[in-house]
Amino acid sequence: MAVINKINTANNFLSFRGITPTQERKSYTSPTINLLKSPDRDVFIPSKRSLFSDPETREAVIFAIQKHDGKYRKHPTKKIPYVTHCINVGEKLQKAGFGKDTVIAGILHDTVEDTDTTYKELEKKFGSRVSHLVQEVSHSKKNVSWEEKQISYLKHIQHASIDAQAISAFDKIDNMNSSIECLEEGLNIFAHMKATPKKQLKKWNNLRKVYEKTNLPDEIKKEYRNTLEKLCILTAKNHFLY
Repeated sequence: MAVINKINTANNFLSFRGITPTQERKSYTSPTINLLKSPDRDVFIPSKRSLFSDPETREAVIFAIQKHDGKYRKHPTKKIPYVTHCINVGEKLQKAGFGKDTVIAGILHDTVEDTDTTYKELEKKFGSRVSHLVQEVSHSKKNVSWEEKQISYLKHIQHASIDAQAISAFDKIDNMNSSIECLEEGLNIFAHMKATPKKQLKKWNNLRKVYEKTNLPDEIKKEYRNTLEKLCILTAKNHFLY
């Protein structure tokens, strides 16, 4: 009964976004990866496909809804389902033109780190590439200080694949956008974080430096820079920079 309720919850969530649940899985042909392999890997072709237009990414969304059930985003006044963040990351990757496996990994990027999901479970359900990408963007060290975790992640993401770096960048962009929304309402989102505003901004800026040195498309680097700049301005404007 609990499983049925979770599936119904997933279908209701998708219906809320204007998607009609289907009973059977339709055949699906994998689209050509739009991030073309050129010598400098800097060819960027955006995609207009919907994240929910194929059954495999849709299945990943339902899986994420079930796994993150009862979890919410950090917000001073609202209860926002955590899965909205996962969907946002997947949508950004889809729009940027990354392949299906990368999009699915983006949707599932927090499942192992934040839920009881295992890499073997992801591999069995979504394939080894998805499982590996999720592993690339997950924090490997647990039970360490916040500072140690950030240092470890910075070193790790420098040597990750370009697809994993894209997942990481869009993950941070969406986190920053969530903070921006709160700050625009005059709400102190930093009070709900593990580090001070200065440390958080330093973390995001250190990641910016890493992304700038990668082969990520310039559009992603630019979006990251602009988002961070807006966040810094709003943080200072709201006098939360301490």
